[in-house]
Amino acid sequence: MTTKINQTKNILFILLTIFFLLSCEEKTVQPTINIEEAYNQWKSLGINNYSVIQIKKCFCVDAGIKAIITVKNENIVSVQDSLGQIQIPQERWQYFKTINQLFETAIQARKNNPADFIIEYDEQYKYPTYLYVNPSSKTVDDEYGFSTYNLIPQR
Repeated sequence: MTTKINQTKNILFILLTIFFLLSCEEKTVQPTINIEEAYNQWKSLGINNYSVIQIKKCFCVDAGIKAIITVKNENIVSVQDSLGQIQIPQERWQYFKTINQLFETAIQARKNNPADFIIEYDEQYKYPTYLYVNPSSKTVDDEYGFSTYNLIPQR
């Protein structure tokens, strides 16, 4: 009887392991609208001054930092920590993107036929809230991404 219970446990363990391995498969999300269409919708809003929270995901400087980015006339004028207390030095602003730069990065990445490409958009403003690019499945640590949210238009 104990042998039969152990066999059942082993089979159950193997089935659960297979299930979890299959569910971990990375999936590429197909956006409901294409990048150019979303970009045109964004540009039609005429929002050139705004603040937004952004997290860059990569093997690079400032990866994982939740930053408040302030943009005036489509130029970054301030990058602060998420509490708005610590100013990120200007020489590191290059690691963050305006909304237009996010779109341009996505368009260029898509043209290069990356191994993985995921883009998601804000429902209201149509800017990329999530962008993930893995240029090559053969290279390690070249993937990058941006989470961008809480856009607040300013005058």
